[in-house]
Amino acid sequence: MCSRAIRTAGIFQIMSRSSHPRVDFADPVAGDPLRLLFLTPFPPSLEGAHGGSRVIAQLLARLASRHRVGLLSLKRAGEPSVDPRLRSALDFAVEVTRDDAPRSLRRRSFRSVRSRLRLLAGTPLWASELVNSEFRNRLHELRADWRPEIVQLEYPVMGIYLDEIHAAGCGTVLAVHDPSTNAAIDLGRSSDGDRMLRRLDVRAWRRFESDVLTRVDAAVAFTPRDVEVLSSLAPTAEVVRIPFGTDFFEQADSPPAIGDDESVLFVGNFVHPPNVDAANRLVRVIFPLVRERVPTARLTLVGDNPPAQLRARAGAGVTVTGRVPDIVPFIERAAVVAAPLRFGGGMRVKVLEALAAGKPVVASRLAVEGLDVADGDQLLIAETDEAVADAIVRALNNRELRERLGKRAWSWARENLSWDASVDAYDELYRRLLAGHRLPQSHEPAELLGRRRHQAVLGDKSGR
Repeated sequence: MCSRAIRTAGIFQIMSRSSHPRVDFADPVAGDPLRLLFLTPFPPSLEGAHGGSRVIAQLLARLASRHRVGLLSLKRAGEPSVDPRLRSALDFAVEVTRDDAPRSLRRRSFRSVRSRLRLLAGTPLWASELVNSEFRNRLHELRADWRPEIVQLEYPVMGIYLDEIHAAGCGTVLAVHDPSTNAAIDLGRSSDGDRMLRRLDVRAWRRFESDVLTRVDAAVAFTPRDVEVLSSLAPTAEVVRIPFGTDFFEQADSPPAIGDDESVLFVGNFVHPPNVDAANRLVRVIFPLVRERVPTARLTLVGDNPPAQLRARAGAGVTVTGRVPDIVPFIERAAVVAAPLRFGGGMRVKVLEALAAGKPVVASRLAVEGLDVADGDQLLIAETDEAVADAIVRALNNRELRERLGKRAWSWARENLSWDASVDAYDELYRRLLAGHRLPQSHEPAELLGRRRHQAVLGDKSGR
């Protein structure tokens, strides 16, 4: 049985940290280490409870083998910190605790009114939550003392600190895991809360995200569709496609065990509305159809912050775990991993990890966006409730099919989901920006890096 330690240790087996020479700010010589400062709205972790946390942590760990990398994160009270393995790879990891729960009613009321006034002025609700004077002060100190050459913002919401970054005169890169305007639209569609508030938030995100895109030197998106979405929001912005990788394929030299014959798994952080929608769809419609034909089938929903209505549906073969310390045992036991996503952007970490683990996957086309995979080869693609149920039943009842799909998925992941091409693409982007070179606004798809068939593309604004 793989452990969390084995999973995270795989990253560092290929790294050997050495002391980095001091780099002159204006001399980004190819091969010399750079000073890269990352700003994140939560502490990334190789053992993180959600995909974004793990993806950022894996990128930082690999960049730290080439460059001097610092991290400045906001952190909720009680939220897990940066894990020790990642922390040891970085020059520093500074966490600033958010004041999310003022004790007095008067203080809470004041914050609520202030966030709504900011919303009317064009600041999204999430951005208002992340305004933090201590974070601003620490950024000012690091800017002056450590002198980063590139500052990378993870998620557009961190654009609230662009004024402080621009004062340092360094390069700026924005990583967009899921276009925020679209995510706000998705939240409004799925939320039972104040609809007027959600509409105002969408309007604010359109203005805010567009402004951030035009103020950074380059933005990174993960899929062709996200490149198009961001380019439509800010036509003059440089948007670069760099898909990310996963470390799951590093766990073993051969495909893992086939898994239990009756176990269906869904993985996702339930703060993300598309995951809530997919999980509810599985529990309410798809899995009952599966159980009609495979009465002993079991569905496990793994992820942080499952809503009450989802927890209430546990039973009758359905398990809702909430946050778990390690998802590896759940993936190992699964016969099928399901990802029937209907909306949302970005690449789906849950799908990459399942493919890399050699698991049969039943997914929507949206869930495999950005991946060069084919129905019936590395996985099964299905869209309607009935089609998803049919594909799951087909896999559960056919061990030979599961074994074939698992082997093909595992082999494909080893060839296509390495981090090497992504890190090379970031390297080239950073050095080009420091040299003062932007790609022309009307350019053709540029370099294809490495052997990754889902293509890390620099400068493909068309996304094609």
